[in-house]
Amino acid sequence: MKLLVVGHPARGRELNFALSKAGHEVMPVGGAAAYAKVMNDPGLARGLDAVILGGTWHQLTGKIMAGSVDGVPFPVAIARDAESRGIVPIWWYGSNGCPHLSYNPDPAQRTAEHDKYVAWMCERQFITVLAPYCVDTYEQSGVPRDKMRVVPTLFDSDLFHVPNASERAGRQRLCHEWDLPEGKFWMGTIGNTPNSKGGDDTLRAMALLAREMPDLHYFIHHSPLLTNVKAVGPDGHIGNSEADVLRLSKELAVRLGLKDRVHFRGMSVERRFMPWSYRMMDVYCSPSKAENLGQPLIESQLCGLPLVTYKGFSFDFCACPHSTTQYAPSGTVTDDWGLVIPETNPADLADAIRKARDIAETPGMADITHEWAARTFDHRNITKMIDAIEEYRSLLNG
Repeated sequence: MKLLVVGHPARGRELNFALSKAGHEVMPVGGAAAYAKVMNDPGLARGLDAVILGGTWHQLTGKIMAGSVDGVPFPVAIARDAESRGIVPIWWYGSNGCPHLSYNPDPAQRTAEHDKYVAWMCERQFITVLAPYCVDTYEQSGVPRDKMRVVPTLFDSDLFHVPNASERAGRQRLCHEWDLPEGKFWMGTIGNTPNSKGGDDTLRAMALLAREMPDLHYFIHHSPLLTNVKAVGPDGHIGNSEADVLRLSKELAVRLGLKDRVHFRGMSVERRFMPWSYRMMDVYCSPSKAENLGQPLIESQLCGLPLVTYKGFSFDFCACPHSTTQYAPSGTVTDDWGLVIPETNPADLADAIRKARDIAETPGMADITHEWAARTFDHRNITKMIDAIEEYRSLLNG
């Protein structure tokens, strides 16, 4: 098939890889303008079988209508245009909202315009989503369950694998190159900023374990290109920039007495580099309140690492039951923007880290973890996306 992938660059990266490995011709583009450029070039547009629209569905959620073409949310505009050309449009989306309740579709915020686009989409086609939790969030927004198919993000389980003896021995070299102490037990987190992956909560739990686990260190792999642009909340409140968030996390580590045991590294998140970062870790920690399905959750398990994360949302779907330590938030609190979020109990998270360490030190568990993750998330499962395209093509053809 000849496929045009429009939208989310991170998830699209893995999707493009899986489609290409399966022998399909893939053209990734970033948005409505790039889509139009392709369609206006006869050489590029000729023979297109499908347009895969990736990302999240904020364009159709409540008051968030960013990204439009003549006032029409760009996913709808692209889907309409593709259909008019005889090209199959497939929606491939994450959750219709983060675990923050304010990001989920509030019935009071749903507008007639929003419902019009939902009704059009449901009449014409179905959408594919990344996890069963996403099905629940879209159902709240008016999409019937029978209009949804689960097609998870897929990964290269050959690239992300349990390290062999030679690769494990390479940790000593990594410690030298990255100026990290040797002979420690390493927790790790990867993300644009540590707090987007629950890094600050992990720091508070780590402080409770400082005496009990004197060899416990924390490796935080964050983006090297953090912006100073201030975030704006749903009510217009000006929040912290990415650079502010990183600075505050570093200050928290100092206040907790963990300065010499927490190591922040701004490094590339290019996919071929990532396995080296996971080899630096014994446990992957991501008690995130800000996302529903992070790619490192899967990548780390394909590398054989036990995972510490919240219980609930999409984490139940992507967490290996044999090796993963999940815990339930103890309640809810309201943050500065009025968002209702899970409340972290540092003692519970510390207990989850203890259990994850036991798992990490259990012989054979790394292979079990990799095999479980590969069954669902291996790139060779891309046939699920192709099946969805063929199913929708048959619907369009009557």
